[in-house]
Amino acid sequence: MKIRPHLLLTRPAEDSASFAAQLEAAGFQITQAPCLEIVPFSAESLSHRPDAVILTSRHAVASLHAYGIACDTPVFAVGESTTAALRHAGYLHVITGADDALSLLPLIRASLPPSASLLYLRGKDIRHDLAGLVCMEGYPCEQRVVYAAHPVESLSVEARDSLKQGDLDGIVFFSARTIHVFARLATQAGLPESCWQRLRAVTLSAAMAKEAEAVGFVAPIIQPLHRGAGAIKVLKTLFS
Repeated sequence: MKIRPHLLLTRPAEDSASFAAQLEAAGFQITQAPCLEIVPFSAESLSHRPDAVILTSRHAVASLHAYGIACDTPVFAVGESTTAALRHAGYLHVITGADDALSLLPLIRASLPPSASLLYLRGKDIRHDLAGLVCMEGYPCEQRVVYAAHPVESLSVEARDSLKQGDLDGIVFFSARTIHVFARLATQAGLPESCWQRLRAVTLSAAMAKEAEAVGFVAPIIQPLHRGAGAIKVLKTLFS
């Protein structure tokens, strides 16, 4: 292994910037290969002002002010990065769940009476019908799609060069969708499968690991990487 492990990061550019800087400070060489780009949507009218809001991604935070959501409105948020973005935007009452949308359900039950109305601001592509689930719990829930994550047209020049040169040690994925987009973009760029399937692919879950295996990665690594300092420590252990 090289003195400075070389990793490929595949998240949208705005999501990877801080993480990349932390990894570089920890001694890694980083090449950015964003596979998705975030496209915001304009705000739509609401039928009424909600008692609380649900956010499952930091990309939805910017839409809160566009929808006229006051800063003292309770916001149920998935993950630390979403919470940090909310606090930076001035929101005072943030209830943070784990790194999965379903973790918000018990928090909502514990915090709000069933008559409370909810607004779910979300991306176009979601894993769970959270609005439907909270409605089944007795909470009226209105939802709005406020952004979409679109596949980029091609891998970055830096990523293609690093893959061709064969000096990468690993590739980090934060979603199953990104795994498939990356494989398509690599094939589209004319890169032999051998130059990327040999990389140590780091995934967040067993389900993601199966998707990585489906496109040809050998024995993908399963490691939760949602928490900043802990994620750096895990990667340093894996690639030391």
